[in-house]
Amino acid sequence: MKGLGRFFSRKCYLVSDALDDYTADFALRGCRSKKSLRSEVAALNRHLADVPVSEMTIAILRRYQADRREQGLAAATVNKQLAVLSAALNLAATNELIPAVPRFPRRLRAAAPRQGFLEVEDYQAIRCELPGWGKPVLDFGWYSGWRKGEVLGLMREEVHLDAKQIRLHPDRSKNSDTRVLPLMGFGLEAVMTGLASPGANVFHRDDGRRISSTFWHYTWTAAAKTAGRAKHFHDLRRTVVRRLELAGVPRKTAMAWVGHRTESIYMRYAITTERDLVPAAEKMLRMLQPHDGKIVPFLKR
Repeated sequence: MKGLGRFFSRKCYLVSDALDDYTADFALRGCRSKKSLRSEVAALNRHLADVPVSEMTIAILRRYQADRREQGLAAATVNKQLAVLSAALNLAATNELIPAVPRFPRRLRAAAPRQGFLEVEDYQAIRCELPGWGKPVLDFGWYSGWRKGEVLGLMREEVHLDAKQIRLHPDRSKNSDTRVLPLMGFGLEAVMTGLASPGANVFHRDDGRRISSTFWHYTWTAAAKTAGRAKHFHDLRRTVVRRLELAGVPRKTAMAWVGHRTESIYMRYAITTERDLVPAAEKMLRMLQPHDGKIVPFLKR
C-alpha cells in the first residue's frame, strides 16, 4: 500500500516520526481536540523532534520538564505535553515500530483546579455591563452550565420549542453524545430572545454575525473588568454543578445536564463552599422533624 514503505526504510525512528504517526492516528479515529493536540505536538517538536526514540532517557525528559518550567509553563501544561508523547510512543510500540516504550519521569505537581463560581451578585453585575446581544448568552450559560463553544455554537435546528428542549448534535458535543436539555424558566427565555432574530445560530451579534470564541472572550473580559469581577465564563460550569448538587438532583442526571461523561471529571466541578453548608444543615434538620412539628430527641445512651 502506498506510503507504508517508509516504515521499513527508516534507519532511525525519531520523536518527530512518533508524533506524526500519532497525529495521523488521532485524525483517523475521529478524535476531538485536534487544535489542542497540534499545539502540544508543536511544543514537543521544538525541543525533541530530532531525538531518536532509542536514545530517549528519563534524564532527557526530566530536562524537558525543567526547561519548560523555567520558560514559565504551568506544571499542568508540561504534564499534558508529556502525556501526548507517552501516548505517541505507546502507539509506536503497539505498531512494532519501537521495541519498548522508554521510561517517563513522575508527573509534576500541578496547581489545584480553579474553584471559582458566579454568585448571583457576580452574575447581575457582569450582565449589566454586557451588550444587549451578550445578555442572553450569559443567561443561557447561567441556566445550562454548558461549555462556551456549545453555547455560542447553539444552532436554531437544535432547539425544539414544541417539546421545550434542546437536542445538542453529537458533532458539537465534546463527548460526541447527543445531549438533551429541557427548556424552562429563564433558560427558555434566553433561547427565545436569541430566536427572535433571524440567523442559523441562536445567539449572534446585533449585525447578525455569529459570535466567535475570541470575540466573546474579549467582550466577557471587558464586562467583567468594568464590573470589578475577576470571573471567567467557565466558572458557570462549577456554578451549575453546585446548584444541581444542592438541589439534590441525582448525580447521573446532573452529569447528563452539563455533559460530563465520567464521575471523576464531574467531581472536579462539584466543589462545596462554606456558604453551601448552611442549606445542608437546614435540610438535615428538616429530615429530623416529623410531621407533627416536634423535633426528634436524641436517644439516651
